[in-house]
Amino acid sequence: MAKESTPTPKKLRLPMFILAFLLIVAICGGAYFYMRYKELDESTKLDPAQSALRESEDVLTSVKKLLLITEQEDPTIARIDEPEKLKSTNAEFYKDVQVGDYLIVYPNRAIIYRTSNNQIINFAPIVDAVNPASPATGAQATE
Repeated sequence: MAKESTPTPKKLRLPMFILAFLLIVAICGGAYFYMRYKELDESTKLDPAQSALRESEDVLTSVKKLLLITEQEDPTIARIDEPEKLKSTNAEFYKDVQVGDYLIVYPNRAIIYRTSNNQIINFAPIVDAVNPASPATGAQATE
């Protein structure tokens, strides 16, 4: 009958050391990534006003890379959620608008921008129909 050999404590030291090391690395790695996840989760929980402001700044930064904007005033920026309503007000200007596009309005021009393909869809001057010689049209009033 063959005698079964049981591992001696010296033979078990290296595998146990490796197993303990891997266990510690796994626990520390898990804790690190959990903490990073929590930090990221907290930083993305902005109030709606901050979120809208950040979104507007991002859109304006992207548009300024595509189109020279010299106006000093802050524009009004709105995300388009109901393009059919806009098309009914000005079919020619809004003909290619889609849900998710942005309308950027300065005192003297309006711009439609699409973030999905980083493209200016349309832009047009704003004409004041009541006072056609107003600064909004770019013309100077003469008397």
